[in-house]
Amino acid sequence: MLRYQTLTVADLQELRTRPFREAGVTIKVVKNRLVRVALQEIDTYKETDTGFLVGQLVYAVSG
Repeated sequence: MLRYQTLTVADLQELRTRPFREAGVTIKVVKNRLVRVALQEIDTYKETDTGFLVGQLVYAVSG
């Protein structure tokens, strides 16, 4: 998770294409509400504190 307010569009594109893609990581901008709902659907993460999901965030996900 990365707060990206200070990143330019070019910076974000660079992150998406270069180091992360080479490492098999996908970068997505997702509404925090959707992340909360998804976490509630997974038994392992049901009790996770999501209070830190505030503001504009970028999520990096890998397999």
